[in-house]
Amino acid sequence: MKLDELIDRFVARLDPEGSVFSPIVSAPWIDLLEQKLPKRFPASFRTLLTRYAFPSFDAVGLNFFANTGVDSLEELGVAIFKDRFIADATLKAGYVQFARAQGGAYDPVCFDARSSVSNREFPIVRLDHEEILCRDRVRVVETVADSFYHLIADFLDTNKETP
Repeated sequence: MKLDELIDRFVARLDPEGSVFSPIVSAPWIDLLEQKLPKRFPASFRTLLTRYAFPSFDAVGLNFFANTGVDSLEELGVAIFKDRFIADATLKAGYVQFARAQGGAYDPVCFDARSSVSNREFPIVRLDHEEILCRDRVRVVETVADSFYHLIADFLDTNKETP
């Protein structure tokens, strides 16, 4: 399935009334943000970011940072760097945070940009924030999905209700 189709199906399933996700023509703030990261976002996630603006939202067990292009604390370009200790450790180690675990947990959910799965897709992992803050070590506590593409495809293949 093409990335555009996959992302459109994901958005339609999460937001059938079209009240959360707004189609956009371009997202120049993403290009600027990627210049500060160890690698560009995975192709599937970048497709979501460059085709839709959205506030922070919960889905597939994650709380995604917002993508509106404005300067707010939940905005992707702000939230990644908000906690300097976590940002410095994760980015230096090759992890790019884009979410947290749903339910208010502080553990960063990141793309593991150290290794590509295929077509510039990266595994999604949850890191232990206490290891970073207390011991200055990055420790993966969970592999969430093989890639963002697989996370979305699996979600769309299930008969689960939207979270």
